[in-house]
Amino acid sequence: MSLLFEPRDVNFNELLHQKYGKTYTQKHKWKYYHLYTLLLKKSLYSNDIWHAISSTALRDLYGRSGARGNEKWVYRLIREDLKSWNVILYHTEQVDVTKRIARYKILDERVLSGYHLVDTVVPRRHAPPKPAPTKYAGIHGMIQQTAKKLRVDYTAALAFIEDAYAQSLSLKDKPIQWNVIQKGKWSAFRNRVVDASIYSRWLWHLYKLDRGAYGFKVDLGNTNRVFYLLTQIPSHLRKFMLLGGRHLVEIDITAAQPLLFTNMVLAYCRQQGITAIPDDVRRWKTLCEEPDPDKSLYPALHSLMVGAQLLLDSHLRFDPLTKKAYRVREYTKLFKAEFFAKIFFDEDKRTQMRRVFAEAFPTVSAAITHFKRGDHRNLALALQQMEADLVVGTVCARLYAQNIRALPVHDALYVHAEHVETVVDEIKKAFQDINLCARMKIKNM
Repeated sequence: MSLLFEPRDVNFNELLHQKYGKTYTQKHKWKYYHLYTLLLKKSLYSNDIWHAISSTALRDLYGRSGARGNEKWVYRLIREDLKSWNVILYHTEQVDVTKRIARYKILDERVLSGYHLVDTVVPRRHAPPKPAPTKYAGIHGMIQQTAKKLRVDYTAALAFIEDAYAQSLSLKDKPIQWNVIQKGKWSAFRNRVVDASIYSRWLWHLYKLDRGAYGFKVDLGNTNRVFYLLTQIPSHLRKFMLLGGRHLVEIDITAAQPLLFTNMVLAYCRQQGITAIPDDVRRWKTLCEEPDPDKSLYPALHSLMVGAQLLLDSHLRFDPLTKKAYRVREYTKLFKAEFFAKIFFDEDKRTQMRRVFAEAFPTVSAAITHFKRGDHRNLALALQQMEADLVVGTVCARLYAQNIRALPVHDALYVHAEHVETVVDEIKKAFQDINLCARMKIKNM
C-alpha cells in the first residue's frame, strides 16, 4: 500500500502528540494511517457495511508498544483510538471455539467529510516487496511503453470531482444486484449521483493517477485482454488523461462482441452440417451491423422482450420520495447489460428471456448453448478473446506499424485527434477481413 490517507477533519498527528507524545507518534503514526487506509480501500470497493481485517496480520505488522512487562499490541491501541476519535466502529465475534474475527467500518460522518493524502509512508522494512513488472514483447510491449507516458491533468480533474460532488452530478443507472437491493440500497443502482461514496472513490483514483500507481497486465492465454491505467479508472476521469500533453479521442466499436459472435454462430452451423445460412442468423448479423442506433441490435431485442410482456430489471425505477419501486417500458442502455447477463453469461437456459430469444433466434440460441457447454463461462471468455485478438492483435499492431500510438480499452481505442480517420479505417478493414461490418461511435474527450 504505497499511498496513505487520513480523514479531512481529523488530524491523527495532533491527536497522537496530545495523547502519547513525540516518541510514540514518530514510531507508530504510519500505522494509524495504514489501518485507516486499509479500511478505506475496502469500503471503496465493496458494498458491504462491515469489513473483516485479520487481527493476526495487524498484530504481526504493527507489533507491541510500552515498557517491558507492560507491552500492548499496537493494533488494539489504534482501533481504540480511532473509535474514540469518531473515525471507526469495530466489533469482534466468535467464529468457532478457537477463533474470533474483527469487523470494522468507517463512521458515516467521516465518509461524508472525505479524506486526503498524507506525506507519511510505510517504512520500507514493513512494506511488502513489489514484484518486478512484467515486460511484454510485441504489440503488448509497445502498448505498455505508450501507457507509461500517460499523465493526468490533476488540477482539472480535481476541480471536476469537487464540482461534481458539490452539484450532485447525475450518473447513469447500473444493473441491479438483488442481494444489495434486499438491503435497501437502491441508490447504488437507480437515481445515482456523485455522493460521498462516489466522490471518495474518484479521489482515490485521482491520487493513484497522480502517483502513477497502476500496473500493466495482459491476460495471456485466457482472454488476452490488456489491463492498465485506462481500464481501471472511472470512465468520467478518462477525459483528463493526457498523452504527450494532449487529450485523446475515444473510438468505440458498437456491439463488438455480438457482431464477432456472428462468426461463431456460422462456425456452429458448418459444424452441424447446415449449409444455407438460417434466416435468424442473417437477421442477427444485420442488426449488429445496423448504422441507425434506434434500429440496431439492443433496441430491437428490447422491443422483442416488451412485446412478450417480460418484466425486465432494466425497467425498474425507484422513487426516493415514496421509497417505492415502479416500472417503465422505455429502452435504456441498461438493457444491454441485462441481455448479456441473462443470455450470454447465465448458466440457466430456461429463463423467460432465453425462451423468448430462442423463439426469435433459434439458431443463435442453439449456438449459445453449444459454446457454453461444460462451463457457462466459456462463451464469455471466447468473446473477450476474439475481441482482444482483433482490437489489439490486429488493429493496434497495424497502427503501431504506422507509428500511431493507440491505447485499447477492450472494444474501444484512444488516440490523438489527427489519427481518428486512420484508426476508423483500420478497424473497418479488420472486420471486413472476417466478413463483418463494424460501426463506431467517436467521442472527443
